[in-house]
Amino acid sequence: KRGGAAEAAEAPGTGEVLCGVGLVLESWRPKGLALALNRIAGTHETVRVDTVVPDGPASYAPVRVERGDILREVDGSRVSGLAHAKELLLGAKGTPVELRMARNGYEF
Repeated sequence: KRGGAAEAAEAPGTGEVLCGVGLVLESWRPKGLALALNRIAGTHETVRVDTVVPDGPASYAPVRVERGDILREVDGSRVSGLAHAKELLLGAKGTPVELRMARNGYEF
């Protein structure tokens, strides 16, 4: 299992510290109908929540994020994989991001 997007990291060559949203994410390869839907949507892999970091930004979201939720979009950009999600999520501390998640087939 590969995780990402929950830790702070230094931006290459800038020394600027980048922060995440308080989620540990994992790459998940769907099967059956979920796989077919991913192919139609043009995504290569699904990114789902492994852990919500206690007292992290995501733990205070208006809609509760839970383990197993699927990350669909970050600020309107469709997430195509774990590396792409990390790229979209890491930013300067205090920078707001809008996440579109899915649970049991319903997006929120």
